Amino acid sequence: MNLKNPISTTREQSERLLALGVKPETADLCYNCYFVSIPLDVNHRGANLFKDKKFIPSWSLARLLEMMPQYIDEREEVLLMIEPPIISYYDTRYKGQQHFTTNPNIFDNCVAMIGWLIKKGYFKKEYLIENP
Repeated sequence: MNLKNPISTTREQSERLLALGVKPETADLCYNCYFVSIPLDVNHRGANLFKDKKFIPSWSLARLLEMMPQYIDEREEVLLMIEPPIISYYDTRYKGQQHFTTNPNIFDNCVAMIGWLIKKGYFKKEYLIENP
């Protein structure tokens, strides 16, 4: 299935997020074995559902952006900027990019940015599996 305007991460993008150690229960959608996107109950994000290999977690764009920190410094000078499809952390003090992504797919950019945030220790630990 090739959608022009996807509503959530693809199976491959979801697998990359899981490989980075992102908890599957942070997803707000999932694919069933027929690859139909299903919304998840906010209070029960599917922790038990994902134990069944028929269900694959999937993250909406809104959820991915929500999980990224607004600022990555204590002085709140390096902030998240979104200019679709580009996602960047912009240093307002030095007027330059701290880190940015340039893929034409905004979901790929979110996955890449989350990978960078995890590597640098900026991603919230509560969204990560303890020992990925």
